[in-house]
Amino acid sequence: MRKRLRIAVFIAVSLGIVLIVFRYFGFVSKTIYEESVSHLTEVFHQSDNMLRELTDKNLNYLHMWGENLQDISSEDEIGII
Repeated sequence: MRKRLRIAVFIAVSLGIVLIVFRYFGFVSKTIYEESVSHLTEVFHQSDNMLRELTDKNLNYLHMWGENLQDISSEDEIGII
């Protein structure tokens, strides 16, 4: 009788430990996922801002050179500029 009680307690404690370990791994996985998503979102926003600045700069250059390029009829004249 006493041996069965020890076995039952051992099994209950073992199951408790296993459940705690699984919950902990779930928590860690969720935390890592959320931090990764947050970091990637920040990186994408920074990349978006840099690309937007680059395209705005290139559009400004195109507008500045637009009139000169329309007056040029051949590639040889482009080399002179």
